[in-house]
Amino acid sequence: MEVLAERNVDFVVVGEGERTLVELAAALEAGEPSYAAIQGLGWLDAAVPMVNERRALMRPDEVGLPARDLLSLEFYADAFNVLTARGGCPYRCPFCSASFIWHGVHRQRSAAAVVDEMEMLARDYGARFVFFVDDIFTLDRRWVDELLVELERLAGLVTWGCATRVDLVDAELLQRMAAAGCTGIQFGVESGSQTILDSVKGIEKERALHAVQWAVAAGIRATASFMVPFPDDTLETLQETFAFMRELQDAGAELMMSYTAPFPGTLFHEKAEELGLRILTDDWEQFDAKHAVMETRNLSAQTIERVVEEEMGRLGLGKSA
Repeated sequence: MEVLAERNVDFVVVGEGERTLVELAAALEAGEPSYAAIQGLGWLDAAVPMVNERRALMRPDEVGLPARDLLSLEFYADAFNVLTARGGCPYRCPFCSASFIWHGVHRQRSAAAVVDEMEMLARDYGARFVFFVDDIFTLDRRWVDELLVELERLAGLVTWGCATRVDLVDAELLQRMAAAGCTGIQFGVESGSQTILDSVKGIEKERALHAVQWAVAAGIRATASFMVPFPDDTLETLQETFAFMRELQDAGAELMMSYTAPFPGTLFHEKAEELGLRILTDDWEQFDAKHAVMETRNLSAQTIERVVEEEMGRLGLGKSA
């Protein structure tokens, strides 16, 4: 409803958009649109926002491949993105909008179909590196095992990278992933305070350190990403976070830092007052992880920005990314 209230917005799609967009385009082309019959469509009826019934989810292998021939591929010279599954993160982190969007329903493409797409990218577009853009690439260990077998037919033609949780890898898996062409992995660590991690992520700092060490030992470039602030952050927990970032950097990790963006649907947005959060703007252009758009009961936005910039400088990383 908030998006439909924007002056320049005529329609929104709720959930998966492929079939909804096709039906909307056909209705517009016909000149006598019946928007109420299009599942998954949000629209305006005499300036009144309307949202139709959600559309049933598709099986991932039903969805055709992206029409990459319609894209400006010069922007993708170094990496092509591939999605191996739709939605379904079961962890429900309070800062993440993925579980709100997908309602926790995980749908995996077949391993063979994923490798077929990689093979096509190498053959038709000269791709040499693919990044799997799934939120948690190693969520289904059995599927990962199937994929690693399928990748053998590429014979090293394409290398790849992915993102996952630190508690969903081990040394043996990372070694096998490296042997199958994995050259980069991103871990969402988020905080260096165990107290904060217990409240928002449910991972152990020691496991994060081990995951980085295992990846580096396997020859995989490891990136650890962090966020600030969280509702219970204090100056002390921020210092713990940056101290742990230095520890991971010493272990061989590359680092990323972003500002927490309380997107609608997340617990941080819906329970902001209860959590002691103050959201500073509803300008969605500022919700890009590069701007401090909320402050906590313990930390003002000015304090958060000052600490981040100072500590990022000490880490040799300049401004937050």
